[in-house]
Amino acid sequence: MKTKKFIYGILLTFLLFFLFVASEILASIFVRDETLKDTLQAASRYLIAILGLFLANRLYGTDFRFRSKGFAKGVFCTGITLMALVVLNLYDDFSQPEISFVKALPRLIFAFVCNMGTGMFEESMLRGTLFNSFRYRFGESRKGIVKAILISSIVFGLLHFSNLISSPARVIATVSQVIYAIAIGCCLACVYYITDSIWVVSVLHGLIDFTSEFWDCFINSDTGLAVQKATEDITLSEGIYAVSVTVVCAVIAFIQLRREFGKRKMK
Repeated sequence: MKTKKFIYGILLTFLLFFLFVASEILASIFVRDETLKDTLQAASRYLIAILGLFLANRLYGTDFRFRSKGFAKGVFCTGITLMALVVLNLYDDFSQPEISFVKALPRLIFAFVCNMGTGMFEESMLRGTLFNSFRYRFGESRKGIVKAILISSIVFGLLHFSNLISSPARVIATVSQVIYAIAIGCCLACVYYITDSIWVVSVLHGLIDFTSEFWDCFINSDTGLAVQKATEDITLSEGIYAVSVTVVCAVIAFIQLRREFGKRKMK
């Protein structure tokens, strides 16, 4: 029975990913207006995320209810390394605004909503479903939790190789993003395990994605700079820098995890 439930969990992860890819492709084929396309894709991510949490709850009995108590502490204290990345994104990606804040505000709101949808979907699929599947399979020991964190995070990172399909020239950016995502996945999984809140990691994930696009909202679309930023590759030093920062964050997250194991007196 345990093996069967584990297999169902893995199949559910593939189902959610298939629904995501299908919704992205269908929107790209049948919708010409970019804003409408992005809106539909964001809406589909929210719906798929809710479906994933519902089915994972039925499968493993995992409690995904939102609890306001401890939420802020989870985001700003337990997730402090991820919040540091949020701030770092704003600093590293800064570029001189080409339009005013008032003109950029609708873009900012739209980007925020879309990226929160991405965060919620990916956390539902990878932490809510995949991590919990391996957690169920390996058990609640220290070794079992660490294995579940590593495997689910590696899968999360490897999925980013798909970015080469749309941007084949961004080789260094994609490789560094894969490693970056594995490290971030470890951080998110540790925070999820410590806080036992899918909503904390969904918000943190969404904020990281949102702040990576924050300054793009201030670019005048007529200049073409947004397209240039999306297609040009990064330098090797930039890739090493991004990876190094996230690896440090992952190390800190595992230190937090070890302390949590001590509090729970786990073997």
